[in-house]
Amino acid sequence: MRNMDCKIVHQHLIDYQENNLQSGLKQDIEAHLSECGSCRRLLTGFQSVEAIIEKAKKTDPHPYISTRIVQHIENELSTYKRTRIPVLRPIMLTSTVISAIAIGILIGKVNSDRIGGNDENQDQIENLRTELFIHDFIDENKTLLVKE
Repeated sequence: MRNMDCKIVHQHLIDYQENNLQSGLKQDIEAHLSECGSCRRLLTGFQSVEAIIEKAKKTDPHPYISTRIVQHIENELSTYKRTRIPVLRPIMLTSTVISAIAIGILIGKVNSDRIGGNDENQDQIENLRTELFIHDFIDENKTLLVKE
């Protein structure tokens, strides 16, 4: 029999408990357990945990436990959906309004440059007036209309 270290016993304690050790190592661990109170308490703790697990496996679950769990999950999801949407709605509405205003400003600026803000068009119209001696014309849309 060799002198066992607690560290080695700790490494093989579960295998010992499940009876998965070679006979020589098993005898060495048993000899160590007979001398070491700390390792015996650890083994007793493992055995207690195993007994509790086995007892829990044998007990029948409540017949409506799955229904209760599913209902609880659905309640949590519905609560999450109710609290999440009202927070996002004002943010989405505000960003939509800001985007619409920005697009409107851009469209208005482009059209105003096209319609009335261009000095070259004004100069061309004035040149045509003076060159052609046309007194009666309408330039509302920056087009030249001659009245006959």
